[in-house]
Parts: sequence; C-alpha cells; structure tokens
Amino acid sequence: MWITPLVYVLPLATYNSFRQQIGYCMMQSFDTLSRNTSMSVPMFMDGRISFGVGLSNKGEETEAFPCGMCINITEAHDFFQWNPEITEWIDEWPVHDSFLAAVFDQCTDPICTDHFLDFDVYSVTQPVQHGNPRNISWHIVPCPLHPSETFEYIVCTSSSCHAHDDYHQATLHPGIVDYWSIVIRNLRYPLKAVWANNVPLLAESSWSYSNLPMNLSRDIHLTMIDYQDNIFHDTINIPLQGTISPEYRGGIFIHSTQKSY
Repeated sequence: MWITPLVYVLPLATYNSFRQQIGYCMMQSFDTLSRNTSMSVPMFMDGRISFGVGLSNKGEETEAFPCGMCINITEAHDFFQWNPEITEWIDEWPVHDSFLAAVFDQCTDPICTDHFLDFDVYSVTQPVQHGNPRNISWHIVPCPLHPSETFEYIVCTSSSCHAHDDYHQATLHPGIVDYWSIVIRNLRYPLKAVWANNVPLLAESSWSYSNLPMNLSRDIHLTMIDYQDNIFHDTINIPLQGTISPEYRGGIFIHSTQKSY
C-alpha cells in the first residue's frame, strides 16, 4: 500500500507567491490572484485544503510525480496565519495546528531537498520578507472528497492550452491528432497509471499521448489505477461533454460522472 503513516520532518519550508501561475499540476488557472479566482478543485475552493504546495521533485514518493496528492501538516513552527483568500498576513502562530495541503506544483530550486514543501500563497509582497516556517512534520493522507464529488478532466491538444492568450484556437471538435494530454483532478489518491483506448499514457504533469493518431471526436475509454490499486473506468466524449476554458488558455474542461470512491 502506498499511503503509509510515514512522517517526514523538515527543518525548513518556504512560501511561494503563486500569483498568475498555473503550476506543474494545472491545479489552478493562469490568472489566479486568490483562492476564489483559482478555478481549482472544490476541496481547495471551499477550504477543506488550506494550501497548495510545491513538493520537492526528489524523494521516493515522487517516482511518478503525485499531482493532487494530499498531505497532513501536523506541526509547523513560525507559521503565519492568512486570510481565507491566502492574500494577506494576519498574524504569526508559534505552533500551527494540523491542516491539509495538496500538491499543486514541483519545487525544483536548490533549497528543495527531499520531501521539501513550498507553501503557495497569493500575497502581493514576497513572503520571504516575513521569514520561513520551520520544523515541519507531514505525512500523506487521502484527499477529503465528499462522496458525491467526481473526477475533473482538462484536455489539451496542439491547438489548446497555450500560455499566450490564443485559446480561441481550441475547438470542441479536435478531430484526429497524434498528441494530446489530459489532466485528471479531484482524486482521493494520485494516479500511477492511465490508459486511453487501451494505450498507456505517459506520466508527466499531465497524462500525455503521442505518436499514434487518435480521433478525439469519438468516445475515449479511460482506465485509471491509483496508488491504492483502485481501478476506475470512464468514457468521455470531448465534443459532447467538454467546454472550452479561457482560464486554462483553451483547455477543454470536462466534469466526469466517475467518483473517486
């Protein structure tokens, strides 16, 4: 079983001013200025998840980078309290109570040693001016989904998900392409393998497909396996179910009916 009670202890963590960044995992939109404008998963929007974090790309839990993985921070010294939008400092808590975070991004800077956490905030001032949290203890937990919540998909093709305001090129009739990718969000546990029409997809920040033509105007049959070895099956039809999302620069957004339970 991948989810274990193993606790990681860090002498230092950092804050990242995560304004107008989509992040490695596409867990928020390009134009994010606050929690409310993030277009993120429901558990972040309503505060069940207190922070997004950048996780070090080193360490055994990052063999296939765990986008969307939830973690419980059980101890954090010199941690600052924020307003609900994570935009404004309120006060310093000498020892912070337990709270949940989710992996939104990679942390690749030299300071990001094994299991390092970089807490995402939307402050207009650089958080480093206020000092860094210290003596952080955390462990992996299931994400706090409601039983009624379902998967979310963001599909990108060669004519969508561009970062330069050309999302108008996206279409809900993408036709036959030899490259596309899909971000799969709102999971209890991150995924370790995904197939589309029985073809394995490559795990990156999203699950990508290349080199073989596929008609995205037809049904796509997905098989997904998470790190608890739960198997999920879903069928999506991009033209019928998808809506073009300006917030994701033309990503085709699909609300699934598949639950993560």
